[in-house]
Amino acid sequence: MVTPQMTPVTTECSECDDCYGVCPDDSTIKKQMEQMETWTDKGYWGTRTLGDIFDQTVQKHPNNVAIVQGGKQITYGEMGIMVNRLAFGLLELGIGKHDYVIVELPNCFECAYVQYALAKIGAVHVPIVHTYRQAEIDYVVQLFRAKAIIVPDTFGKFSYTDMVHNILPKHPYLQHAIVVGENAPSGMIPFGDLIRERADDRQLSEYLLPKRPAGADILRAQLSAGTTGRPKAALHSHDKTICSLEWDAVRHQWGDVLLLFFPFGHATGFLVSLDLQTLLGRKIVLFEGKMNIEEVLKVVEKEGVTAMYLPVPTMSTLAAQLKERPELVQQYRIDSLQNVVFGGTPAPAELIETIRESLNVSVLQVYGMAEGIVTSPDLQDPPEVQAFSVGRVGCPDADLRVVDDDNRVLPIGAVGELIYKGPFIFSGYYRDRQLNKQAFDEGGYVHSGDLVKMDEKGNIWIVGRKKDIIRRGGEGISPAEIEDLLSGHPKIADVSIVAMPDKRMGEKVCAYVVPKAGQTITFDEIITFLKNTNIATFKLPERVEIVDILPRSASKGNVLKGLLREDISNKLKAEGKV
Repeated sequence: MVTPQMTPVTTECSECDDCYGVCPDDSTIKKQMEQMETWTDKGYWGTRTLGDIFDQTVQKHPNNVAIVQGGKQITYGEMGIMVNRLAFGLLELGIGKHDYVIVELPNCFECAYVQYALAKIGAVHVPIVHTYRQAEIDYVVQLFRAKAIIVPDTFGKFSYTDMVHNILPKHPYLQHAIVVGENAPSGMIPFGDLIRERADDRQLSEYLLPKRPAGADILRAQLSAGTTGRPKAALHSHDKTICSLEWDAVRHQWGDVLLLFFPFGHATGFLVSLDLQTLLGRKIVLFEGKMNIEEVLKVVEKEGVTAMYLPVPTMSTLAAQLKERPELVQQYRIDSLQNVVFGGTPAPAELIETIRESLNVSVLQVYGMAEGIVTSPDLQDPPEVQAFSVGRVGCPDADLRVVDDDNRVLPIGAVGELIYKGPFIFSGYYRDRQLNKQAFDEGGYVHSGDLVKMDEKGNIWIVGRKKDIIRRGGEGISPAEIEDLLSGHPKIADVSIVAMPDKRMGEKVCAYVVPKAGQTITFDEIITFLKNTNIATFKLPERVEIVDILPRSASKGNVLKGLLREDISNKLKAEGKV
């Protein structure tokens, strides 16, 4: 077994526990705090928390259906009881304000309970997509010194409890492993024990009230791929999250019933889907299993779905099945469906047109970052703007600019990096002053790393990326992480990881490998080596190019990845694959 080589956790203020992740002496954070009075006076920030938002919806819409999955559903009133029980159960375990809790669950009712229970007791929610494996989870537990982790017993063919069993002995501060499902091993806590019926159910709300956090307290730590080979952890407070929900996410065109294909472990799931529908007292339907057009149409008809939100790969499968079986659309009443919304990566024009014409819907593209920005087009926009731009920000005090490499603002239509600031931006990276210096400029703007152009109405059109990140089906992958791992292979002298185009996923991982003198290496050897490091499967290379040498710049010796991307793109075109 190969020992995972993910970059060790190092911070500048690892011994300080007063900041709970964001150092008040960090100059970039100080600049943000200087605007606290302004944002508070304008009503963007205040004392409200996400738990308050949830409670208000429970009181206002107790009989509205909140979530539907399979043959089951739960109302906001029923969910309010479950959330309060869970919050109390977590407090009994000693989990409370400022404790970090890792949540790696597939879409399920329990995932929603956890989200709002943590918000009510001031613990920090660390949502993780359920495709992460031991290498990533081990790193994240170490980074946050997490007090608890919540996982399913199994999902698919993977045993999460086996993974947690391997992790627990390494981290003495990881006190609790909570398991959703029927098979919680000895030493781990069955989730059901924490939501059991209590004699004092009606008094729980009053008991929990003094435990609520402040609006400025950290609500979530959102992970995203970093160019250094380790995930970045963007921290979000309650007040900034509520601002983002009320001004920007609310512009997403869900309607009363959202059919969700994104995972709750991703911001598209936990923020602009679950949090937004909760804010509005509306319904989410969780799609189960692989994309099947007939099952989708059945769900749309049964639940009165008004919008579908899905990643581009799933959207591609949907379009292909619509082409294969166009007659199915006429067999179901789907007139409630108004919008199909996608995000994570741009979609091909042919795919968009197939869905638009087959389902008679608007197709809209949305955009967001772990660092806080959320954009979307309007239903009044022309179809081209809806599908091929990512729209604009709704917050009136948002400041978005397109700049060149010297931070000079570019004219309308010119391509440059998107930078932004406003009351919705993240609070900073977890205990990482260096990353904060890189992310924020002197004016307090966040640098997105995305190359865009802006039209005269403020719509953003994504052109490319400035950062070395691969977007496979919307999931960010750090080439540096894979390069670091493969550099430890005894047969590899040099390696470079680049994105290669793919019709369905948008991009996939391609490895350019230089073997050591006298050695040969195969694709299977490389994949087996990486699998033994326990990294997530979606990060594995799907093509390997064996070369004698990597192209490097004469001045700095950096690998010229642009040439490699061009090379693999040309090869795929010649093979008829793109």
